[in-house]
Amino acid sequence: MVPLTDGELEIAVSDLEAASLKSLLATADIEAVIVGASPLPNLPNQIHVPAGRLQEAIELVREARETGAALEAESEE
Repeated sequence: MVPLTDGELEIAVSDLEAASLKSLLATADIEAVIVGASPLPNLPNQIHVPAGRLQEAIELVREARETGAALEAESEE
């Protein structure tokens, strides 16, 4: 298992976003493990995925974030 990145930097996310991303990855049958300091909710979490599926996971998360940003911009118009 390796940390999920955005293509360059490791992704650090809140508890809620980590759970959402784990669910998203599960829909693509990509195992994901949330690594973080759960007693300290103000610290970010990391998501680890299998090394062989890292690139696929990066693309899936990037696509989801772009879609979310586009929908947010559309709703502001």
